[in-house]
Formats: sequence, C-alpha cells, structure tokens
Amino acid sequence: MSKLLLSLVLVIMIVAVSYIQAVRRQEKVDNSFQLGKKVSQQEILKLESRADSLRTQLGNLNVVYGDSLLAIDKSRQRSADSLAELISTQEKSITELKKKVGAKPAVSKKSDNASKRHLELLACYKKRYESLPSDLTEYERKAAVSELRQETASKYSISLVEFNRIRNSYKVTY
Repeated sequence: MSKLLLSLVLVIMIVAVSYIQAVRRQEKVDNSFQLGKKVSQQEILKLESRADSLRTQLGNLNVVYGDSLLAIDKSRQRSADSLAELISTQEKSITELKKKVGAKPAVSKKSDNASKRHLELLACYKKRYESLPSDLTEYERKAAVSELRQETASKYSISLVEFNRIRNSYKVTY
C-alpha cells in the first residue's frame, strides 16, 4: 500500500509540475501579447501625433499661401487698373493730337515722293503677282503670294508690316 500511495503522490506531483509549467508558458505568452499591444499602441499614438502636426502645418501653409496669393492678386489688380487708366489717358491725348494734326493741311514733297515710291512698289508687286501661273492650288498660291510679298518688301528695303500697311492704304487685296 505504501507503493500505491507513493505512486499516487508521484503522479500528483507530475501533474502539478506540468500544470505549473503550462501556467508559466501561458503567462509568458500573455505578457508578450500585452507588451506587443502596448508597443503598437505607443507607435499608433506617435503616428497620429505626427499626422496631426502635419495637418496643422499644412493648414498654416494654406493660410499663408492663400493670404500671399490674395495680396499678389490685389497688387496685380491695382497695377492693371492703373495701366488701364494710363492707357485711357494716353488714348485721349492721342485723339487730341490727331485732331490737331488733322486740322493742318500741310502736304510736303516728302509725302509726294513717298506716294510715288508706294505706287512704284505696288506696280512691281502687281506685275509679279500677275506673272504667277494660273494652275496653282489654293495653298500653292498663298505660299507664292506670301513669298512675293517678302521679296518685294526686301527689294524696297521695308518691313513686311510696312508693305502690308501700304497695300491696305491703297486697298490692294491680292
């Protein structure tokens, strides 16, 4: 009977040791879980804090840049208004000067010489225009006419803009 009692005590001790080891392992797992949870919560708090500070900085930058853009816009608007006023004033003075100049009927030799030169230029242009082949497509005709205008302007040492002004003043449409 003593053997039986001894074996029973031994079995109880083995079960008790196994139970204690299982409890310790479970405590270690729980502690590791709690520690991981605590660390992750701290990281989450840090990240949320950083995100909040970035949102605040972004909001401040939006306010600063918005105010800056508003100031620039106001400045540009004032400049545009003053330029518009200046243009209006200068247009009035130009109109007055045109009235004064228009009242003087002075025709000089210079304008007669310029008129003769203009007519000579237009005669040369007309002659070259009429010498273009008649079977050109519309695109080819436009390109050839443009080239004629440039050549005529360079031949008479004037700009293309001046040549077009002369053409318009004599109502030449080709």
